[in-house]
Amino acid sequence: MAELQPESAPAIQAFLQWKSGTGVRKTGCKGSDNRIGSDYIPQAVLQKYLTTDRIKTLLHELFENTSHSLPNSERVRSHYLRPFAILLSIGCGRMIRHFVDHRGLQDTSLPFTIEPQDFPKSATQNLFEAFRREQWQFCAVQLEYDMSDDLADDYILPITAKDEINNGGSAILYKITVDEAYNRLKPVDPAYTATNSPTRNTFALKTYRTPDAKKYFENERNAFIQLRYGERPPDNIIEYYGSFVRDGTYNIILEYADRGTLDDYMRTTTEPKTIAEIRTFWERFLASIRGLVQIHGTHGPASEGPKILLGQDSPYDCDFKIADLGLAHFKRYISLLNNATDNDRYGMSTYERCHLQVLQSADVWSMGCVISEVATWVTEGCPKLFEYRRRRQQEIAKKSGVSSTEEDRFHHVSEVLETVKDIRAEIEHNSRRYDFITPCVVEELVKAMVRPNPHHRGTAQFLLESATEILKDARGKQDAIRNGPAPNPNHTISDSAIDTEEVRHEVHRHSTHKQTAILGNKVLHRSRTERGLANEAKETPTQSQYPRMSVSEGLGIKRDKERNPYAKYPGEEKFHEADDILKRRDHAFLIDNGESMRPHQKQVEEVLELLSTLTQPYNPDGLDLYFSTESGKLRPETPEKCLKYLRERPAHGLPDFRQRFAKIIDDYQSCFGKSNKLTLKKWRHPKSTPSKGPRPLSLYVLTDRVWDPMCTLITEVKNLVALLQEYKYPNKFVGIQFIRFGIDPKGKERLKSLDSRLGLELDVIDTTSADGNVWKMLLGAVNDWYDNDGDSDDDDDDEHGVKPWQ
Repeated sequence: MAELQPESAPAIQAFLQWKSGTGVRKTGCKGSDNRIGSDYIPQAVLQKYLTTDRIKTLLHELFENTSHSLPNSERVRSHYLRPFAILLSIGCGRMIRHFVDHRGLQDTSLPFTIEPQDFPKSATQNLFEAFRREQWQFCAVQLEYDMSDDLADDYILPITAKDEINNGGSAILYKITVDEAYNRLKPVDPAYTATNSPTRNTFALKTYRTPDAKKYFENERNAFIQLRYGERPPDNIIEYYGSFVRDGTYNIILEYADRGTLDDYMRTTTEPKTIAEIRTFWERFLASIRGLVQIHGTHGPASEGPKILLGQDSPYDCDFKIADLGLAHFKRYISLLNNATDNDRYGMSTYERCHLQVLQSADVWSMGCVISEVATWVTEGCPKLFEYRRRRQQEIAKKSGVSSTEEDRFHHVSEVLETVKDIRAEIEHNSRRYDFITPCVVEELVKAMVRPNPHHRGTAQFLLESATEILKDARGKQDAIRNGPAPNPNHTISDSAIDTEEVRHEVHRHSTHKQTAILGNKVLHRSRTERGLANEAKETPTQSQYPRMSVSEGLGIKRDKERNPYAKYPGEEKFHEADDILKRRDHAFLIDNGESMRPHQKQVEEVLELLSTLTQPYNPDGLDLYFSTESGKLRPETPEKCLKYLRERPAHGLPDFRQRFAKIIDDYQSCFGKSNKLTLKKWRHPKSTPSKGPRPLSLYVLTDRVWDPMCTLITEVKNLVALLQEYKYPNKFVGIQFIRFGIDPKGKERLKSLDSRLGLELDVIDTTSADGNVWKMLLGAVNDWYDNDGDSDDDDDDEHGVKPWQ
């Protein structure tokens, strides 16, 4: 019997080797749980390899010793490219001659889920079953705008990354990245100008898996479709791109909110301080009322087109969008109104309210609660916002007679809380000079929205019109100040003066009721924009201006956070500004558990517990934990596991600290410049690519520095710096933070030498005391501002006035 393919032919062998080689395949997801891990070959990659000439060579090898005429190579490439590749992969390349005689077997008919009528037969194997199994790697699903597909488990989706964001009970929300070659999710429309956006291939995937999944899925999908205006998504509502069903799971693809929930935004963004920033913020935020208007069915004309969520020139120039069509973030506040929702950014909730089966006034109340908190944040930042939340809880506890409660809402029984009323007066009193927007927002909007009687609240359309008038009036007042007579003939008020004046006014306002130390921090926390606009001299930070926190303070707040999520570490707002630095790094701990550390065991536990807690969000797969008395690495997933491993390894012996330190550094630097997946597995972050090498490293070394007298670590540090320079890694790519225990003078002197006396071009070492500032322990080795903090073991450190986290 004639063979179906001469496997040893050179071109056929080359194809089979290419197909299984590196750089050809991508990894997508399949199955009912959309699990990442199934390889596929992008069609563009296949087209690039199987040129007309190469196909012609393959056909010659296939039919060289037969009497059959050769199929046309151009026709094969144009209409049967993937079937030809699949046939070659299963050793049946000669069957291409049968395929080219049947239109039903062309590329466009793939994938085959049932056997086509014209499919060829084989006496030696189930040819269709072999073809069906092999085809999926060549048939990744094209994701298209408004798709609504029912997919078999075998379909591979070109989703190359998938991270869980939220599990809301009825559904699980993921952040996904789609292969750009298969991404047609955004409609072809000139209004979509964000083709170069860094998030153009990033979406949110919501997967319903409960017994009622189909109902929730259909309600939400239909709601999004009904809200479209002229076949286009509404402006201020998260965009719906498509959906698919597979094996009992129901999936919706949505716009990804790159800045998270509103609460995320306020926690990580400094409140707007210049008048220009305040105006920009309110113009963008109050536009979200338009989304409420559209939900309530009073659709006005859509604007010129949807906008991306990324900010442009400032953190305040971004779109604020309603995500669950029911203001889901404030579930707890609306129980009085029989309006239950969930508390995530994409609405893990039913969508009955989208069909207007509940009072629209509930949405107005909910939006008023949101604006009340936002106005508090705009006026005095996150500390005041968290205070506002605590005061509401306290008032509820007092009125309900419950001594302790974490319940947070804006009403008790049928009355608005006094705290909500009081905050309006406080905002008016404490708002910045020339801020003509925030006081009006709380007095005219919030007051009209947060009323006990639902019939006395304004409609969404009325509120949108009121917001428009507030913004218009504010612009008029600011223009009048700019153009009106100056109070002093020799002094005029320029645009920049109005836009930056509140920096000086803020100092005056806070100085009347806050201590000087706090005022110093407020001045220091001005945004970079303000520094430039105010045209003031650069400040040199003094030791009193560094955010500070001791280990005992931090552990106390950690305990408080378990009971009250709004509790804040001292200086936490500055720590959040360092997220971009810390989240891109691997964090590892080396614990010196030699005999000399025995007296410090308790303090080591405290430092490790707090630092592992603070770094845990940046190490989702677990921290790297090393001990000086043993080889190997541990990967505790939680701070509790860290402490468990530490307590199982009491201090003992005199370890070879130099050898242990050198081994850790050698393992890390062996990855420099390499792209081999196995080599990088130990240090590579799951989201990094092999070609990028290891992620930056922060190594925290907890020691008393009572080592072997011959152990200096100088050679190891110099070699590390030389290799970093050779591979052109930047300064602070590796940061080694020595945290010193005890008062051994020789130990302190040795660490001081490592920190500041080696004369190296790259700064990789910082030292500090275990009794010192926790923020310096975390950031001293990777940020110049903290490297110069007065807590350093080197008391002669210069303070260069480096701006924080630049």
